Amino acid sequence: MPKTPWSATSQNLGQDFHNWSGGLRFRPSRLEVPEDEETVAALVRAAARQGRSIRPVGSAHSSSEIYVTDDILVSMADICGLREHDPQHHRAMVGAGSQLTELSKELQAAGMTLSNFGDVATQTVGGAIGTGTHGSGRDFPNLSMMLLGGR
Repeated sequence: MPKTPWSATSQNLGQDFHNWSGGLRFRPSRLEVPEDEETVAALVRAAARQGRSIRPVGSAHSSSEIYVTDDILVSMADICGLREHDPQHHRAMVGAGSQLTELSKELQAAGMTLSNFGDVATQTVGGAIGTGTHGSGRDFPNLSMMLLGGR
C-alpha cells in the first residue's frame, strides 16, 4: 500500500506538520510510525508513565483540530492492509492505517467490497471511523456504522 510521506521512520520533526489543505499547522515534538499493535501499546504505556499525550493521525485529511498536538503524533500508516476476511459472513479485519482506495482494491481481490465510502478515498480506515466521515448518499451508513469491533 502507498505510505504517507511520514511513514518511513519515526522521527523528531522540528518542523510544522500540516493537513492536506495547509489549513492546520502545528509542531509535534515527535512523530511515531509503529509497525505493529505491540509497538502502539508500548508507546501508549511509555507516554502514560512520562505524563505525555499521544494523538493519532490518519492521512491528515480532516480540517478539525482532533489530531493537533505539541506532543507525540502517531501515524498508523504502517499498520495497514487486509488482515483476515470472511466473504461468506461479509467480514474483514483490516489495519487502521489502510487507505480506503487501496483497501477497496484488496477487498475486491478477495471477493468483497465496502458498501460505501466518500469520494476522498485517500483517508485511512482509522481516521474515517474516528472522525465519523460520511459516505456517499443519505441512505448509506458512514464507515463507523460498519465497524463491528476494534483494538
